[in-house]
Order: sequence, then structure tokens, then C-alpha cells
Amino acid sequence: MKKLLLVFVGLLCSLVISAQTNFQELSLEKAREQARAENKPIFLDCYTSWCGPCKMMANDVFTLEAAGNYFNKNFVCVKIDMEKGEGPAIGKQYEVDAYPTFLIINADGKLMHKLVGAMPLEELIENVECGLKANSIAEYEALYQAGKLDKTEQMAYWRLLSISGEVVKAQNVGDDLWGKLSEKDKLNSTYWPLLRSRATTIEGEEMKFVCANREYFEKEVGKEEVGKLIYNSFITELNMMIVYQLPAKKYEKVPVIKALLETNDVPRKEALLKITELAEARGNYDEKGYLDILDANLNVWDDSEKRMIFEGAKLFISLANGKEQTRRLGEIALRAQEAVKDEVVKEGIINIGLTSRRMSGKDGVYWEDLASLKEVMDRAFFEGRCVFLYFHNDGQTSKLINEKLFSSKEVGDYLN
Repeated sequence: MKKLLLVFVGLLCSLVISAQTNFQELSLEKAREQARAENKPIFLDCYTSWCGPCKMMANDVFTLEAAGNYFNKNFVCVKIDMEKGEGPAIGKQYEVDAYPTFLIINADGKLMHKLVGAMPLEELIENVECGLKANSIAEYEALYQAGKLDKTEQMAYWRLLSISGEVVKAQNVGDDLWGKLSEKDKLNSTYWPLLRSRATTIEGEEMKFVCANREYFEKEVGKEEVGKLIYNSFITELNMMIVYQLPAKKYEKVPVIKALLETNDVPRKEALLKITELAEARGNYDEKGYLDILDANLNVWDDSEKRMIFEGAKLFISLANGKEQTRRLGEIALRAQEAVKDEVVKEGIINIGLTSRRMSGKDGVYWEDLASLKEVMDRAFFEGRCVFLYFHNDGQTSKLINEKLFSSKEVGDYLN
């Protein structure tokens, strides 16, 4: 009976591993040995413990069965914290300076391909395949400098630079290629990724070109894809207005943006219109108005929109330094997080709620009422903070310290 149970458990474990990406705990040297033995390249996930997009990839992408089917079959999969052990040396060797970065390395340690940033599984696999099939960046660069790339090849070079995180080179190669394209070329779906990367502002020439040919592009690349591009151009513009306090002249565009939204077919129109109201409040330094709009429309926005809006609220309300509005932001944030599904976004909003609550109390130190040291340490880890632990008794000295030191605004503002 025990043997049958062990066999069952073993089978169950193997099924769990095969259903998701099997990242093994190996040093790079051991991974190279295994890669040589299995005749596979290494897929190395370079992450850090504090990186939100890294957590999203770990929790939402690499756990998918389709991810396990692809990566387990084709690679020796390893993940390494870039701030621990051999991580810093690997980061230096392969020039990893953003997270997450995904490296594809052969058994000899040579870099075959590099991808930067979080992305959906379908896009990740497509970009992995793109890099493995293409020439290396060095080979493309030599041909590009010699003027031996035609427009299609230059497009492939630009795409490889883009997914590898070579931002400056990609920009230069993309600008050069865009200047070579005819109007007919620009309508070709081959060049849609380049057009999409450039159509980032509502009033830009590239976005006007997309809107003027919207019907055509919807047939070529899909209605959802075009809609996403148009939505992103609005959210990018509004993000700047929400998160940063821009010069007053910039906020004069809000009525124009609102009119464009009202008169055009834009995905998530209601959500975007409510964000324009937030932008108006931000431009007018109206903290109460901002929080009124935020409080009344929590069910209108999706998780990614809430992340932007609460980040903007945190910065905006902290500038005013008013305890009443800070307390209210904390209350709204702690209530809003209950409906957030994205764990990374949820953590960020909870942090804003807890910090706002601490900062909005009466002058002096806000002492957390937590049940145990473990709960204290868990909270500190969650918020990414140190613990200030005060041991005291009811004696005269402790009373004096409480009255003269911990009740002061300066000490409270610092410790809180």
C-alpha cells in the first residue's frame, strides 16, 4: 500500500512540474553541464525580489501549462536573483541592467538571445523564437553599417534590438527605417510593430495616420490590436497628467482629450473620461475633488488603471501634506484593494493605504497595534521597511520620552 502511495505521489509531483515552467535551482555552471547533456540551450530568468513585473511573470505567466509545455521541452530553465550569490557577476557578464531580463545561453556560455521586460506568454514565445531564428545583433549591425540591409531586413534588425532592450540603437534604426518607408509601405502589416511603437501620442503624425486608415488596419492586424493602440495613446497622455504635476499649460489639453474621447470609438471610454476628470482636479490642485472622483468610481477602472491613479494620488496628496485628505486616501486605498485581482497592484495599493493611515494620525509617532513579532516582521517585509521597535515600561523616563520625543511632529514625520 505504501509503495502504491509513493508511486501516486511521484506521478502527482511530475504532473504538477510539467504543468508549469520547471525552473531548477542550479548554478550557471551546473546549468551549462545539464544543457550540454540534454543538448538544449539555457533559459535564464534574471529577477530581483522587489521587481513587480518579475513577480507577475512568475505568478501569472510561467505557471501556465502552455508555458511549461514550451519552455520545459526546449530549454534548461533556471532563475537567479540578480542581487544574490552569483547574480551580480552574471548581470555584469551579460549586461543585465533591467528586470526582468531573460537570457538564452548555449552550453558554452555564449549569449544567443536576450529579452527585456514583462509580457504575455504568447508574445514571450514569439519573441524567443524571433531571436533564435534571426542573425545575432552583431551580424545585423555589421550589415546595417555597410548599407546591406533591405527594408524588410532592417525591420527584423529593429525588432531584435527592441526585444533585447537595446533602446537607443532601436530608436536610431527605427527612425532611419521610418524615413525610408513609402505611404504604401506604412500600410503593410510587416511594418505595423514599428508604426505601433511610434504612435504613442494622441496628436502625433503616426497616430493621425492610424486613425485616418483605421478601417484598413483593423482588417490587416485586427480590431482589438488597433483599439489597444488608440487606448494606449490616451492612457499614456493622461498618465503624465495624473502622476506628475505638469505646467498649467499642459492641463489646457484636458478638454481637447475629453472631446476626442466623446466623439470617437475608443476602448474603455468611460474609464478614460473619468481619468480626464482626475487630470482636471490635479491641474487645479484640488485634492478633495481628486479623492471625490476616485472614491465614486472605483468600480469603473481596471487594475492597471487603478495602479496609475493611486500612484498619482499618493504623490499629489503628499505634496499638500494635509492630514484629513491623507487619512481619506488611506481609507479609500484599503477599501479599493479588496476588489483588485492583480497581486502586484494589490500590494502597491495596500502599501499606499497603510502609509497614508500612518501619516494621517495626530502629531507624533503612529504605533502599530500588531499581535506578535511575527506579524510585525511580516508587515515590514510586505512594505519593504525596517522595524522601529520601542521597549518601554510605565516608569517616569518612558513617560518623559513619550511626551517630549515621540509626540513631536518632527519625530513622527520621520519615523512614520
